[in-house]
Amino acid sequence: PTRPLFRSSLELSKDAVRACSEYGNLKILVGEDTGLTESCLINVNYAVNILNSLGAESNLTLTKNGNKVNWSCGEAKGHLTLVEQEQKIPEITHANHPWEPDENFADALLLASSACQSATITVGLYGVVIEPAEQILRLISTNTTAIAGAEVPKGTYPAGKITLRPPIPTILAKLLKASKNPKMDVTEDGIFITSENIVAHLPTCAPLDQELTPYYEKYRECKQVAAVKADEIRRFLTRARGTADKHVPLNIGLKVSEGKLTLEHKGLAAASEQFFLAEGLDASISYESVILPVDMLIIPLEHTKAIVLDYLGDNTLILAGFSPDFKFIVGGSEVEK
Repeated sequence: PTRPLFRSSLELSKDAVRACSEYGNLKILVGEDTGLTESCLINVNYAVNILNSLGAESNLTLTKNGNKVNWSCGEAKGHLTLVEQEQKIPEITHANHPWEPDENFADALLLASSACQSATITVGLYGVVIEPAEQILRLISTNTTAIAGAEVPKGTYPAGKITLRPPIPTILAKLLKASKNPKMDVTEDGIFITSENIVAHLPTCAPLDQELTPYYEKYRECKQVAAVKADEIRRFLTRARGTADKHVPLNIGLKVSEGKLTLEHKGLAAASEQFFLAEGLDASISYESVILPVDMLIIPLEHTKAIVLDYLGDNTLILAGFSPDFKFIVGGSEVEK
């Protein structure tokens, strides 16, 4: 029996790998002859598991034999049964790619999407908005707790405001990081990428139900800023994770007093606390503890260079970084007395 095109299949040919799903259409040029004389559709999960077991430097030989693709690698060998389906993966024929994205655009996508990665199913509420503003390109997402935003030079970005639903921002970022000299276009039909080794077409989606820019702009003013060492904070978070109570959301408390930032984690079985001396922190600034969900902090902390203290009085912490410029704005909850 035949089956419709779906995400678990990929197509192997003489010099390329192709895949298509509701998340986009992708072609990867492998750079050498695969040994196949015609295209073959196989199960992607089985293929990935086999490749992972062989190692990155292995020499793989492929041959088509009836309804199978035989493979061999050193002393190992096997086969994959072909997947039959009525549809074919469409060719990507888009030819105009006027935009060379900024070198930090992929990281900006990952940072901007960090506030909505776990909110993938509520249609109309969550996603990453990409919007040109004068000479910059602003990327923003939000959920009920956090706002994440990043900015990069606009360059020759060819479109207006667009919206990407998870997991498209992550897919796009990973494709750009893997592409050699990527160029892009953005049209009403979606996002198009071309490069020396990757060609792709990804979908955009309908606008969100709310405008995100006013919320993001509310926190643009930053007067009380303290530089921090993010690697020290990451070590604390790793320790907190290791002593966290099972099946209970892990939250972290943060307070400021006497020129010190203090992170604390308290559980039923264990607790930990650590001081962080921050450069530029006014010793007279003092704020009560705010409670922060740790899962939302992991991605932003990879790029955090400073925290903004202006809004801690409202139980709002801002993590800030550069290259790309970004802010992760997260609201805490007051500690129970």
